[in-house]
Amino acid sequence: MKVHCVIVGVGSLLAICLSQAGPPFVTDDPEPPPPGGWEINVPFILERTPGKTEMDSPLFDLNYGLPNVQLKLEIPVKVVHADADGTMAGAGDLLIGVK
Repeated sequence: MKVHCVIVGVGSLLAICLSQAGPPFVTDDPEPPPPGGWEINVPFILERTPGKTEMDSPLFDLNYGLPNVQLKLEIPVKVVHADADGTMAGAGDLLIGVK
């Protein structure tokens, strides 16, 4: 019985150490802001792949609430560092949406 508990405990710790998840902000917001209300988020998003690092630093996420509608505007500042080419920065892809 003790060996079983140790195996389950060690297995649980390994599973916790190896599990990965993105921050909750990566998924879209489930609730729109109240009518006339603003929701402003300024996250920092980093993605590292072999030979390249991409950052939205910062990503300006502006949301405005209307009755049963959310207007959305995302304005990223994109920074890309490629190991072979150096670092480049500029405006990222603008996102305009209605939810």
